[in-house]
Amino acid sequence: KNKLGITENIIYGRKCIIKEIYSKESKNFLNNNHIQGDVNSKIRLGLYYNDTLVSVMTFTKGRLPLGGKSNEWELTRFCNKKNTSVVGAASKLFKYFLKQYKPSNAISYSDVRLFDGGMYEKLGFEKKTHSKPNYWYVINNLRFYRFNFRKSILIKNGYDKNKTEKEIMF
Repeated sequence: KNKLGITENIIYGRKCIIKEIYSKESKNFLNNNHIQGDVNSKIRLGLYYNDTLVSVMTFTKGRLPLGGKSNEWELTRFCNKKNTSVVGAASKLFKYFLKQYKPSNAISYSDVRLFDGGMYEKLGFEKKTHSKPNYWYVINNLRFYRFNFRKSILIKNGYDKNKTEKEIMF
């Protein structure tokens, strides 16, 4: 609805306050409002309007095996409450993160099938690469990230080691 410009509630970030939130609150908010749901994060920032959580931004430490540096952080999730546009929320939360945590570098990823990545540009990110889209599995009308169904995990769960991930999942 935000992308289509038919959001029911408009709130201005300047009228909100930032709080660092607990994992449970972040998890509930992301599962209810972010298309990809929750993610394991070390830093969870919430934006509140009249004591109501209206926006969440989360970060995790750079993944060292993937080349992340010791003070590099990844912005892993950002979203507003459904049916709500929080003008300036991403900028307000990201500026708070930069001021409080002083990362040497920050990275993120955008699913360009759904978004144009414009938010990252506004936050000062520089586009480095364009990678192929990921894929998901849908089981009983629920969407699951492919990482949870790697061949090694499927084999541990008793599936045929001679089949590919795709063959097992089909």
